[in-house]
Amino acid sequence: MAWEAQEVRVWGVCWKWVFPYPCRKIVTKYCCTGTHKWKVWGAFARENYFCCDGNESHWWDTSLYFGLPTWHLVQNVQACRGSVPSETEGCPNFVGDFPEGLDRFQEG
Repeated sequence: MAWEAQEVRVWGVCWKWVFPYPCRKIVTKYCCTGTHKWKVWGAFARENYFCCDGNESHWWDTSLYFGLPTWHLVQNVQACRGSVPSETEGCPNFVGDFPEGLDRFQEG
C-alpha cells in the first residue's frame, strides 16, 4: 500500500478573541503501513527509515530518549506524515534485518 491521504482528528490550539484553548481539528495526513527502523542519536535526534510498498523513506525528528544508541525495528506499523515523504526505490537499509525467510527486500 502506498502513501494514502487520510483525514485525522488531532488536538490543537484554537483562539477565541485573544484567548487560546485546546480543541480538536481535522487535518490531512499521509499514512502507509510498513516497516519502521529508527535509531536515537544523543538525547533528542532520532533517525528514521520507513519501508512502504517496497520504497524507502528517511527523515529525522526529535525524541526524548536516554540510553545507548541502538537500532529498533517494528514490522506492520502505520506511519503518518504531514506530506508525502520523498522515497528511494527499494529498501536498502532493511536488508538483513529480518529473520531468515522474511527478508523480502533482498535481491537474488
